[in-house]
Amino acid sequence: MNRMRRIARQWQRPCLAGFFFALLVNALPALEIEEVAVRRLEAPHFKRLSEYFTGREAPGNRIILRSTEGQRAGLYFILELSDDAADAPAGAHFHVQYIEPQKPDVQEYDFDLPAEGCDHDTVYLGLTGDEWPQEDALPLAFRISLVDAQGQELDAYQSFLWEMP
Repeated sequence: MNRMRRIARQWQRPCLAGFFFALLVNALPALEIEEVAVRRLEAPHFKRLSEYFTGREAPGNRIILRSTEGQRAGLYFILELSDDAADAPAGAHFHVQYIEPQKPDVQEYDFDLPAEGCDHDTVYLGLTGDEWPQEDALPLAFRISLVDAQGQELDAYQSFLWEMP
């Protein structure tokens, strides 16, 4: 019987440590959308010196996702994340819902996170081309969700007016 108690005591501490470690890991916050700014940006805003030499856009320390590839001018939701976007689960995407000034219906657009190059905590989600043709308008209200590959919402950020009926 003493041998059994000794064995039980030997395993008690590592098991308790593992249990508390598992609790700590689950208590850590997931990737969150901390802040969103909405801006109308023109194409020259994105041009950097290196682009004149390489001919390729250099995003710098940000991730730039656009609704219309090749068109830079448009409405941008500039997201500040709690950590690098690379911490998002594989297959995650941003789901943007917004209300245009001239259209009362909710418009929606999904931006897929690329598999590589997501080691930044600033993300520019651009409604460019036909997705946002108004040059001087901003959305009346918006809601941005980070969604995993199964459709589960991981986090969301919304404007004050989104809550209004």
